[in-house]
Amino acid sequence: MWSYIKIPAVPDESTAGVVRLEKYYVAEGDVLRKGENIALAHTDRSSFNIVSNYDGRVLKVILPENAMVGFRDPIATLELLQDPVDGLLIERCEIVNIS
Repeated sequence: MWSYIKIPAVPDESTAGVVRLEKYYVAEGDVLRKGENIALAHTDRSSFNIVSNYDGRVLKVILPENAMVGFRDPIATLELLQDPVDGLLIERCEIVNIS
């Protein structure tokens, strides 16, 4: 399973509604852990790091450094190493009635 890495929607961070994707901290093929920094972005008001919400491997970097991008737009794809539900690995189980 895979997921997009997107620019987070940060209220009141930009009057223009766009950010400049200054620098990637990762490359295609790198393994990320939940909470690790992916990239540095700038708005007209502040700078912030984009962090991974999941454990995974970077499949594809979609946008180049210094690209202008809107909030919630994808910048890369991530192959998930866990089920994204609460960040937990979900295992199949059988429900048995006990009487």
